[in-house]
Amino acid sequence: MNINTQAPVVVRQKVTINASVSEVWAVLADVDHWHRWVREINDTELVGEFAEGTGFRWQANGVKLASLIRNVEPEKKLLWTDSSMGIHTIHRWDLRQNGERTEVTGSESLEGWLVRLMRKRMEAKTREFLQSWLGQLKRAAESGAYS
Repeated sequence: MNINTQAPVVVRQKVTINASVSEVWAVLADVDHWHRWVREINDTELVGEFAEGTGFRWQANGVKLASLIRNVEPEKKLLWTDSSMGIHTIHRWDLRQNGERTEVTGSESLEGWLVRLMRKRMEAKTREFLQSWLGQLKRAAESGAYS
């Protein structure tokens, strides 16, 4: 599964992190603690094991979400989907070791009636949130707190 590149909103952001891919993965895969290092996330709860087919509940920027993990390739890829308020979102994270560093690409696609109605605003907000999340992932992984 991939993001929908034909969706009304498609956003991709990239960051290079001065940490190994295993250190970055440890932060990203710890869904229950996202709220500790991502300021826009208020709460998270993984409902089962961290694996394909497992759901998790979370709150981001005041919006309650119920998501489903669709693909997990440890230290390489994480993909999940969610639907809320007429918006279907696909989130994808790709990790690639580059020497001593890790390149992380975050991609999202949003579709639905509300997205079509407010496309420019939703694209700007999604870009802002993804950029912020990647920056915070960088800080968390580089801090060594998850080593």
